[in-house]
Formats: sequence, C-alpha cells, structure tokens
Amino acid sequence: MATGREITYSRFSESNPEDVFELSTVSIPQQVGSGEVLVRIKCSMVHPCDLGCASGLVNGIELPAIGGFEGLGVVEKVGADLQKRFSKGQRVHVSATHIFGNWKTWLGIWRDFAVLPSEALIPVPDEIEDDVAAQIFVNVLTPLAMVREMMLGNGDVLLQTAAGSVVGRVMIQLGKIFDFQTVNLVRRKETASALIEKYGIVETLLRYFLLLEDFQL
Repeated sequence: MATGREITYSRFSESNPEDVFELSTVSIPQQVGSGEVLVRIKCSMVHPCDLGCASGLVNGIELPAIGGFEGLGVVEKVGADLQKRFSKGQRVHVSATHIFGNWKTWLGIWRDFAVLPSEALIPVPDEIEDDVAAQIFVNVLTPLAMVREMMLGNGDVLLQTAAGSVVGRVMIQLGKIFDFQTVNLVRRKETASALIEKYGIVETLLRYFLLLEDFQL
C-alpha cells in the first residue's frame, strides 16, 4: 500500500510549541467520499498561527492533530458529486479550516496527501505560481475581510504598519479597488521607493511613509 508523510502533534505546549511536532508515515487514502477530494500537497505556508495551534490557543483542534494551515496541492481523486467542479491534475489552494461553509474539525495540511471537503479548496489559475497561490487565505483573504468588516470606501483613510509585507501590499491594492486611501509605514527608504514604483503611489503620498531608521527613540 502506498504511503505518505504527515507532521502531527498529540499534545499542546504553550511554552515550547515547536517541540510538539512529529513526522510519521501513513497510508495514502484510496477512497474519497462523494463530496470530497483527494489532494497531493505540493507546498505549504508556515504561519505564526501554526505555533498558536500547537500552543492550544486555537479553537477547533482535536488531538491528535495534523499541523499546517494552508498550502497548494494537486487534485488526485474527485468524489462523485464534485466531478463537474474539480478534475485530476487541477491545482487548488487548500486550507485546514473553513474558507467557505463551516465545519468543526481542523484538517491540517502538513502532509503529502489529504482528503478534504470541497469547501476547503480554491481552484488556482495557471498563471499564478505555486508559492503565491499557497498564501491566498491569510495574506489575501484576511485583508479583504478587514476591508469589508470596516466597510472601507471613498473618503476613508487606513493607517497600516509593515506596509512592505505581503498583507500590506495587498491592502494598498485593495485601496485602489475600493477607493480608500492608505497611509503606509515602512522601515527603510528602499521599501518606500519600491512600493511607490510598483503600485504607482503618487508623490503626494511620500509624506505618509514614516522611515523609522531616521528616528532615535
């Protein structure tokens, strides 16, 4: 029987969460339910949330648990009810918790193969690279959820630190889409210049970049 690897933990440790993870070998599932998809995981993000889970600070985790919050995979098998939505060889973003819909059990994805519900998957267009697609949940959907929660729009101004991060860059782009202003704080002049050049931030916004290295606290 074919086997694959998975990274699991059977206890929590708030003081040393990185010590709870273990690598093991398991059988690859041979069957999928009618509403499930077997996915071969290609790559996965490592988030601060992953240590939060191992610390016991995240709801919905039942021990023993598989680590990993999100990543990128390739469809291997498709359940009978999902034949029109997914196909073998298709790339999909995968998540350990619900993106759409709702379920109670954490389905970690630090493993070679995972059987997941359709609600855990987002089809990935061919032009998006694997390492970018693996970041969709936290780095893209989180700032989008923030924009909608705060109901940002025309006339609004958002102040954000770490504007050179992936989340910060996404927020700058969302400002252009939803027509709100971003005040962007960065540490280095080079980062400010890169953001101005890449995202077409006009000169009038230069005064909003706080260069922390220029200040002695």
